[in-house]
Amino acid sequence: MADEVNVLALIKGHEHYIFVYDDASRPQLIDNFRDLAANPEVNLSWFDAMVLTTKAREQENVEATPLAQESGGGDQESEVRDQEPESAYRPRFSDS
Repeated sequence: MADEVNVLALIKGHEHYIFVYDDASRPQLIDNFRDLAANPEVNLSWFDAMVLTTKAREQENVEATPLAQESGGGDQESEVRDQEPESAYRPRFSDS
Protein backbone atom coordinates (compact mmCIF):
# COMPACT_ATOMS: atom_id res chain seq x y z
CA MET A 1 0.00 0.00 0.00
CA ALA A 2 1.31 3.44 -0.94
CA ASP A 3 1.88 6.17 1.64
CA GLU A 4 -1.09 8.50 1.96
CA VAL A 5 -0.76 12.22 1.39
CA ASN A 6 -2.96 15.15 2.30
CA VAL A 7 -3.70 18.11 0.06
CA LEU A 8 -4.72 21.64 1.01
CA ALA A 9 -5.37 24.27 -1.63
CA LEU A 10 -6.09 27.99 -1.47
CA ILE A 11 -7.01 30.05 -4.52
CA LYS A 12 -6.68 33.83 -4.22
CA GLY A 13 -7.55 35.43 -7.52
CA HIS A 14 -4.83 34.40 -9.95
CA GLU A 15 -2.65 32.86 -7.24
CA HIS A 16 -2.98 29.19 -6.36
CA TYR A 17 -1.39 27.75 -3.22
CA ILE A 18 -1.30 23.95 -3.14
CA PHE A 19 0.24 22.08 -0.22
CA VAL A 20 0.85 18.32 -0.40
CA TYR A 21 2.08 16.71 2.80
CA ASP A 22 2.03 13.52 4.84
CA ASP A 23 0.87 13.20 8.43
CA ALA A 24 4.39 13.32 9.85
CA SER A 25 5.10 16.70 8.23
CA ARG A 26 1.91 18.47 9.43
CA PRO A 27 3.77 20.50 12.13
CA GLN A 28 6.29 21.74 9.55
CA LEU A 29 3.43 22.61 7.19
CA ILE A 30 1.79 24.76 9.87
CA ASP A 31 5.14 26.47 10.53
CA ASN A 32 5.38 27.10 6.79
CA PHE A 33 1.98 28.85 6.80
CA ARG A 34 3.27 31.22 9.48
CA ASP A 35 6.50 31.88 7.58
CA LEU A 36 4.63 32.60 4.34
CA ALA A 37 2.23 35.01 6.08
CA ALA A 38 5.20 36.86 7.62
CA ASN A 39 6.94 37.20 4.24
CA PRO A 40 6.02 40.54 2.61
CA GLU A 41 6.89 39.13 -0.82
CA VAL A 42 4.13 36.50 -0.56
CA ASN A 43 0.46 37.42 -0.87
CA LEU A 44 -0.67 35.07 1.92
CA SER A 45 -2.32 36.92 4.79
CA TRP A 46 -2.41 35.95 8.45
CA PHE A 47 -6.09 35.16 7.99
CA ASP A 48 -5.22 32.80 5.11
CA ALA A 49 -2.60 31.12 7.31
CA MET A 50 -5.16 30.70 10.09
CA VAL A 51 -7.72 29.14 7.73
CA LEU A 52 -5.11 26.75 6.29
CA THR A 53 -3.90 25.81 9.78
CA THR A 54 -7.48 25.11 10.87
CA LYS A 55 -8.10 22.93 7.80
CA ALA A 56 -4.85 20.98 8.35
CA ARG A 57 -5.86 20.31 11.96
CA GLU A 58 -9.36 19.27 10.86
CA GLN A 59 -7.82 16.78 8.43
CA GLU A 60 -5.80 15.34 11.32
CA ASN A 61 -8.91 15.01 13.48
CA VAL A 62 -10.90 13.33 10.72
CA GLU A 63 -8.07 10.85 10.11
CA ALA A 64 -7.84 10.04 13.82
CA THR A 65 -11.58 9.44 14.19
CA PRO A 66 -12.74 6.01 12.97
CA LEU A 67 -16.02 5.83 11.10
CA ALA A 68 -18.94 4.64 13.21
CA GLN A 69 -19.99 1.04 12.67
CA GLU A 70 -23.63 0.82 11.62
CA SER A 71 -25.45 -2.50 11.66
CA GLY A 72 -27.69 -1.46 8.75
CA GLY A 73 -24.79 -1.10 6.30
CA GLY A 74 -24.91 1.72 3.81
CA ASP A 75 -22.28 4.04 2.49
CA GLN A 76 -20.74 5.47 5.65
CA GLU A 77 -17.89 7.13 3.80
CA SER A 78 -20.18 9.27 1.64
CA GLU A 79 -22.26 10.18 4.71
CA VAL A 80 -19.17 11.56 6.44
CA ARG A 81 -17.89 13.24 3.28
CA ASP A 82 -21.22 15.00 2.62
CA GLN A 83 -21.30 16.66 6.04
CA GLU A 84 -19.74 20.11 6.21
CA PRO A 85 -17.63 20.84 9.29
CA GLU A 86 -19.22 23.45 11.53
CA SER A 87 -16.05 25.54 11.43
CA ALA A 88 -16.03 25.84 7.63
CA TYR A 89 -15.26 29.36 6.48
CA ARG A 90 -18.36 30.96 5.01
CA PRO A 91 -18.13 34.56 3.81
CA ARG A 92 -20.96 36.75 4.99
CA PHE A 93 -22.33 39.58 2.87
CA SER A 94 -24.70 42.33 3.90
CA ASP A 95 -26.62 44.93 1.94
CA SER A 96 -25.99 47.71 4.42
